[in-house]
Order: sequence, then C-alpha cells, then structure tokens
Amino acid sequence: MKKITYIFGGGRLEKLDNNHEYAKDFFYGYHLFKEDKKYETEILEIYPFTKSKTIFLTFIQKVDKILTKLIFLQFHFHEIFIKENFKRIRDSDVLIFSNDRLAFSFFPILKFKKNLKSIVFVMGLLKTHNNLKFYQKFLRPIFMSFFISTVDKFVFLGKPEYEYALKKYPKYKDKFIFISFSVDYNFWSSNNKNLKNNEKLNQILFVGNDGNRNYEFIKKLPSHLPEFNFVIISDQIKEYDNLSNVNFVSGNWSRGYMNDLKLKDYYLDSFLTVLPINNTLQPSGQSVALQSISAGTPVLISKFDGFWEKDIFLDNKNIFFVENFIYDDWAKLIRELYQDTDLIKKVSLNGTYLIKEKYNLDNFVNKLTVVIESII
Repeated sequence: MKKITYIFGGGRLEKLDNNHEYAKDFFYGYHLFKEDKKYETEILEIYPFTKSKTIFLTFIQKVDKILTKLIFLQFHFHEIFIKENFKRIRDSDVLIFSNDRLAFSFFPILKFKKNLKSIVFVMGLLKTHNNLKFYQKFLRPIFMSFFISTVDKFVFLGKPEYEYALKKYPKYKDKFIFISFSVDYNFWSSNNKNLKNNEKLNQILFVGNDGNRNYEFIKKLPSHLPEFNFVIISDQIKEYDNLSNVNFVSGNWSRGYMNDLKLKDYYLDSFLTVLPINNTLQPSGQSVALQSISAGTPVLISKFDGFWEKDIFLDNKNIFFVENFIYDDWAKLIRELYQDTDLIKKVSLNGTYLIKEKYNLDNFVNKLTVVIESII
C-alpha cells in the first residue's frame, strides 16, 4: 500500500482530536482517502520549533531570514529540518502540500530523494510583485525554475493562475493541473434558511484574513448602509470606527477560535456575504464564497483577475459581481438586492445547486486521485 503524507500548517490535528463537528474543506480530501483505505494516509503538521533551540536550528533560522530577504519568498527550514519530521516522511511515497510556502522548505528533500513524489496546491505562487529589489528580480526566477522542475505536480485552485502558469512556463505544462477548490457541501448546506423570508434578514457578513481583502473598504462600508447590521469576522482589522451597526468578531481557522458551526450560523443569519477583493491573480475569497453559497447566502464579490472560474460563476445568476470600490455603488446595489427578494432567492438556489453538483469534495477527490495515480 502506497503511503500519502499531507503536509499542513497548524489547525488540522486539533480538529481531528476534537469531538465537535467541523467542515472538511481545508483537509483537501484527506478524510475520503483515509476512509477509502486505498492508500495509507497520514498528516504531518509543521510547527515552529520552541523547545530545542540547538545551535544547528538557530543557524538554519538565520539562513531562512537571509533566503527570504534575497528571494522574496517565505522559507521555514528551521521548522522542517528536525528529526521528528524526517521520521514521519521517511517511508512516504507521496507528499501533498497544502500550499507552496510549505513546499519551498522541503525543496532540498524533494530534489535529492528521487523516489519521493510531490503534489503542491497553488494559491498565489505566481502573483507579480512590483517592489522587488534588483537582486530579488534576478534570484527569484532562478529559484522558481528549480522549484517547478523539482515538484511533480502543481494543482492550481484558480483557473486564471493556472492559465498564466501555462504561458509563463510552457516547458512544464504537464506538471500543471487545475482543480477548483471545493467545500464540504454536506456540512455547509442547510434546510434551516427560509429563502422566502430573506427580506427579514438585514445582516451583511464579511469573512477573511488573507492579504488580498480590501480591509479599509470594508471598515467604512457600514457607515454608508446604516440600516443594515454588519458582522465582520477577521483578525486583520485592528482599528475601526465605533459604529453601532457593526459587530467585529475575531476569527482565524488555523488557530481554532472560529468554530465552523458558529461560522455556519453567521452565514445562515445573513442575507448577503460581501467580499471586496483587491486585484490579484490569487483566487482570494474562494473558500468563503463557496461556503456562503452552500449555506444559501448569496455572495457579492469584486471582479478581479484571479477569480477562480469566470465562465461558470455568472452575475445575477449564481453570484453578484461589482467592478469598483465606490461606496455609493456598493450601497446602491446592496439596497437594490435587499428589495429584490425574487432575485436573491433565484441566485441562492442556483448557487447551492452549483456547489452541490460541481464544487463538492467527492468531485475534488476524484480529480486528485487521477493526479496521484499519474505519478506513482
């Protein structure tokens, strides 16, 4: 039996050990592979070392800082190169990395352990940076070429970034796969949301912590819509105006203090989820949007280059798009949607059907299985 080891940051093992119900979105198919028993499947979580700061690890930590500065990519060799981690991956046949940042630090292992196959999930790996130093502009592409040549398969979760990779690195096109991110539809969907009475819900929800959200915009939007109650779930907004119609809630999935069941309640209690996203190639907002749509709450989201599948998510059919960050435009559209209960109901029903049929975990695992079988 082949052994697959998922490489994650924090947050997964705690959920597995907890008796509370949770969504399986960010396990990337681990549960289904575990239940299927076709492969021996394990999880390795990478933590910063805290107890045994040996001379070697302290030195490696300094190397991390130097490489991060030189190449403008995050390196965490000091979290990887410890004895316990090597033991866990020693007998693995395939390593599946939940993001490219984790895979960077495994680069030497993947390079020299030829029989160890690797799959990396990509979200923002190829985004451009305009503020690079001259040496970063030189060194970063060199490392990226070595890195891409070493990894067996890259699974892009956003179609625009996948298409960009095909153009930028045509030599490695066989390594690039597109599988859209999927959610645990059975968890997020609910019959408790009364779509006929959506007009009674005046709560608007924002969720997010990644660097591509427009936090300054969402901080000020509630003042333009005083008749609505806003719930803003984020750790990234440290200062905000004391508005009577805003409830700020700390929430971070990997740190475990936003329970999935509680988040689901926020979706169900809202008539709309809003996601102002800065222009980026990364598929930002993807998980929140799919979760909200699964729960029956339509999403209003910015149009940006990295939106995951523009040919499937259509304005006023299964999602709502907005093209700018003009407060009056957002406020006008939200008020119109609030009054148009038939449109809200139609978009909600179309959206939940789309997630159930196309963006559920079963489909995701079936596609990922094909990728795994192609390399072992």
